Amino acid sequence: MEQNKTSKYFKYAIGEIVLVVIGILIALQINNWNEHRLERIEEKAILEAIKVDFKNAIVEFNELNNNRTVLEEASKTIFTIIKAKEIIYTKAELDSILSILLIGPTYNSQTKTLEVLFNSGKMNFISNDRIKDKLVNWPKLVEDMTEGELQGIEVLRDKVIPLLNTYVSFFDLNTKFKFKNYDMFDKTLESAYSSKYKELFEDRNFENVLSLRELYNKVAIIETNQLIAEAKIIIELINKKLNLEDD
Repeated sequence: MEQNKTSKYFKYAIGEIVLVVIGILIALQINNWNEHRLERIEEKAILEAIKVDFKNAIVEFNELNNNRTVLEEASKTIFTIIKAKEIIYTKAELDSILSILLIGPTYNSQTKTLEVLFNSGKMNFISNDRIKDKLVNWPKLVEDMTEGELQGIEVLRDKVIPLLNTYVSFFDLNTKFKFKNYDMFDKTLESAYSSKYKELFEDRNFENVLSLRELYNKVAIIETNQLIAEAKIIIELINKKLNLEDD
């Protein structure tokens, strides 16, 4: 009888242990499922935020290239004047053309969510490998573009502006300068000093530094267009990912 009781208790104890183990496994499974669900919710929020950032970046890229195109057109006009060795423009027109040379388009980085993602270590929340690879590669593409951009700014600061300062009045240029279509200075005012446009256009250094800046400007346009194309691909991949999860 004692053996019978012991056997029953032993089987009961094993049964209890099995039930406890099963309960733990079920609890772990529920916990893992819940964690996975929360990660997917966070991933969706991250992807939505990244998509907004890239849309904003595309807007800024287009604005940058619009400004660069304006700069390119002004440079072409100046090259024409230099080659013709004849000035057919009025003083006001020349000041307007030369004031465009003071434009220095630079990218302000509209991908703050991506920076937070890198710094927080939550990149692994992105479950789509292609999206993840594109996001990881993005900063390098931006760096390539901004390097040339900064070289162009250096040419403006160290070479173009000193030459302009030698021959023309920045006071008069300022009255023609526009920032986001805003007139920055009183157009009714004029400098007390005369600008030497002829001497400026006859200075070989002016054509050289303008050509150098034009080179960096064209490279920046090409690389920015590549960034726009890449940003559109990333947005398209994100949309596909989000649409699949919603289905």
